[in-house]
Amino acid sequence: MSSSIIPYLKDVSFDADIVRGMSLAFDRTFRELHDRGQPEVVKEVLARRIVEAAKNGVRDSERLCEIALGRKLDGTWSATAENLAASSNLRSSGR
Repeated sequence: MSSSIIPYLKDVSFDADIVRGMSLAFDRTFRELHDRGQPEVVKEVLARRIVEAAKNGVRDSERLCEIALGRKLDGTWSATAENLAASSNLRSSGR
């Protein structure tokens, strides 16, 4: 499934190359979550993280994905990311 970050770019402006990188990161984020139809609130949170990171100068789509998922530079997870991943896994397993 391919998701678009475009609807989440309200009130911000980036050049086309940056938007492409952000879109790649957004798609990769959902592949990492094994997307089976995430709730809108999850999409909004992930998009907001990508947009904020891009506003702060992050351009690498892999790093944007890691930031969206809550991975730290050392590869560990933030508590928020663990909660997001856990709720995603529960939702996809039907619990």
